[in-house]
Formats: sequence, C-alpha cells, structure tokens
Amino acid sequence: MHNQILIFLQIMILAFTLHAQQPEISYHIAWDQPNSHFLEITMTIENWTADSLDLRIPAWRPGRYVIQNYAKNVVGFQAFDQAATSLTAKKLDKGTWRISRGTSPKVTVKYKSFARQLDAGSSYLDDSEAYINPITCLMYIPGKELLLVSLAIEKPAGWKIATALDFDEDKKAFVSENYHELVDAPILISPSFNLLTFQHKEALIEIALQGEANYDEKKIVEDVRKIVAEQIDIMKDVPFERYLFMYHFLPYRFGHGVEHKNSTSIVLGPADFDNEKFYDGFLGVTAHEFFHAWNVERIRPAAIYLPDYSKENYTTTMWIYEGITSYYTGVTLVRAHLTKKERYFKNWAKTIKSFQKTYGRKVTSVSEAGWDSWTKGYGNAPPNTSFSFYTKGNILGMLLDLEIRQRTKNKKSLDHVMRNLNETYAKQNLGVPEDGFQQAIQTVTNSGFEEFFADYVRGHRGNGL
Repeated sequence: MHNQILIFLQIMILAFTLHAQQPEISYHIAWDQPNSHFLEITMTIENWTADSLDLRIPAWRPGRYVIQNYAKNVVGFQAFDQAATSLTAKKLDKGTWRISRGTSPKVTVKYKSFARQLDAGSSYLDDSEAYINPITCLMYIPGKELLLVSLAIEKPAGWKIATALDFDEDKKAFVSENYHELVDAPILISPSFNLLTFQHKEALIEIALQGEANYDEKKIVEDVRKIVAEQIDIMKDVPFERYLFMYHFLPYRFGHGVEHKNSTSIVLGPADFDNEKFYDGFLGVTAHEFFHAWNVERIRPAAIYLPDYSKENYTTTMWIYEGITSYYTGVTLVRAHLTKKERYFKNWAKTIKSFQKTYGRKVTSVSEAGWDSWTKGYGNAPPNTSFSFYTKGNILGMLLDLEIRQRTKNKKSLDHVMRNLNETYAKQNLGVPEDGFQQAIQTVTNSGFEEFFADYVRGHRGNGL
C-alpha cells in the first residue's frame, strides 16, 4: 500500500510539473491612431524552454476556403526577452517568424496589423469602431494551438465590446480554451452599437447592431427569435449558453456573412428595413449563418476539424456544409412563417434556372468544386468550367430530403440525418469523414444511396437539371 501511495504521489507531482512547464500565451490589442487603421498587437509567451520560438500568422480563415495571406498586413515585427532586450528574429517563409530566445523564459512580441477592410471576415479600425476577426491578426505557435490563451483589449473610454468570448474578471481578459476557439469569435468594439437580447430555452441570444438603419427593434427580436426557435427545434439541441448575432449596416450595396461556433458576423447595405427585398435578405442570411452553428461549426468535416491555418485543408464535402445550409435557409423561413410558400417556390425556380445557365455543371462535379475551391472557387476558375457548390448543394438538399421522405413513407426526413450527424460526430467531438453524410442517410433510411452519390455528387448526372 505504501508503494502504491508513493507511486501515486510521484505521478501527481509529475503531472503538476508538466502542467507548470506548459507555455502560457496571452495577447493584447490596442491602438493609438485609429484612422491609420493599424491594430497594435502584443503577444507574450511565458515558460518557453526551447532555444528558438516559431510564430505564424494564418494564411486563411474557416468560412472562406481560399488562401488570403494575412501576413501581408503585418508591419514592424519585434521580439524582446524578459529584460525588454531585443531578440533576433528572422522570417522562415511568408507567414512564419523564428525568434532566437537566448535564456529568457519569457518572450514578448510586438507588431502592427493593418485593418482597413470592412466585411464579415476581415478586420477594420477607424475612429468610430474597431471590428476584429482575431484570425486575421493574431499569431500562434505551430503545434501549440490547443493551449489555453487569453486576450486583453485596451479600448477608448466609453466604448463597448460585443463578442461571444467569455471575459475573466480576475484576469481582465477574454479567455479561451485554445487558439482555435479564440480566433473563431469576432469582436466589435464601438461606442455606438445597439445591443438587444432575448432568452430562448437555456440560451441567451444577443443581437449587436452597428450602423444607422431604420429598423424596428421589436420586430428584429421577434423574427430572429422565430429563426432561432425553428432551427433549435430542427436539431433538437441547444449547444451554446450564449449566442451573438453581430450586424453591420452600411449605406452602400453590400452583403456578406461569416459563421462562427457561438456567433455570426453579417454586413449588409444599403440598410433599408422598409424595403421588402432587403428585409428578406436580412432574414435569409440570418437563418443561413445560424444554421452553421451546427452544420460546419459542430458537425464539422474531419479535414478541417482542427485546421492547419498555414496551408490548404482539402475536402470534397463543402457542398454539404454550405449547400445543405442554404437548403435549410429557405426551409427555416417557411416553417417559421417568415416567408410565404409562393415566394419560396419562386426562389426555387430562380435557383434552378440559374444553375441551368451555368455550363460548368457539365464539366465539374460538386465534390470536385469543393475540393478545388482553394484554387478555382469564388469566381477564380476558367470560364464555363465551374459553379457554386452552394447552389448545387442547395438543390441536392432538396432532392435528398424528398428521396428520404419517399423511401420512408414520410416518417423520416433530412432533419433526421442532421440530428444523426450531430449525435454521432458533433457531440462525440469527432470530425465527419468524407463519406459520413452518405452513411448517416443510409442509417436513417436503412437503404443504400451509393448510386445517388456516385451519379449526383461524384459524377455529373443531374447537372443538366
């Protein structure tokens, strides 16, 4: 017994020692001249023991599967030891810096990041607001992305912060369990945004509205509540305690939304809530991005489950995560009585007609379109050789839903497939394999779908719809 106790104590001491030796990583963001559009970034690494330290800034961000090279915005990279003495640093490649640490257990890095692009996935700074997508400006230590991290923000007096990140009062910083979680939460800092809230089941829903617009607060809350309630009912799941809808309203024509695990960022303009077309678009992008809270954020392809931000992360399944989400956009609005069935079917006619006009459907399969999004997506393919996996995935969502209902005599639907994926992968902290969606459909229907996927997903049959 004495030996067992001694062994146990040795193991506990070793565990505490290893824990103490783990690097501690913290960030600080400030700005001195906001209209210069430069965010001032400080990154501090403590308990680092290796002779050198590599830091890297992401080359892309989840939600847009193309290389964007955020290193282009980095200016004035410097590194210092514990005594504030400069350390030698050199670039290894376009986005990686190697620091010679010397003997200091603490390394502090300072640099500026240019932030002058206002869309849902970028970062922007001026004297009226700071809008930060952390993935565009915060570096990481390759191989240490799963360590606890914290972020302190130095803001002007009177400015408020909206973000899905949790604030630690003791540390006076936002704390995340790892780098992936930190950079998956955009941050709005402004003296003027309007914050609306409501409770649905056990979740607090926040709505941050930045920019001038003629909106009705009560109507926005009511309609966003309907979307939230409908999609939670579809999934039979509330996977968050707090969720943030973040909107920017612009005076010029623009439309963009980006999903995150516990929030979404949406930029729209010109914002006119008396215009039926604009409001339909507002509801549509809201429903689309919220459904991503499950489909891609939690029901996540294995290929990007823990992303490598330095290079392309390939998958053939983007049509599922964007296209099926697009399918549920319309479904949600109809079920929530936020659009009429006549408008819903008219939109379907436009979608199918648009797809029929795209010659690339005869050249590229929808699985290839997702795989090649890194090089050919977002309008970068040669003429008449590609198409949007959003559109084809939307159509496939409808076809699969109808086929599932037919095979099961309307006892099962695509809803059951999404719940199966949620239970099988998301709640087990597992990424979905390339054939996971097909396997889930086959499990739900107890029938084979190999021919369907061979013809319509990996092949070109049906692309002449």
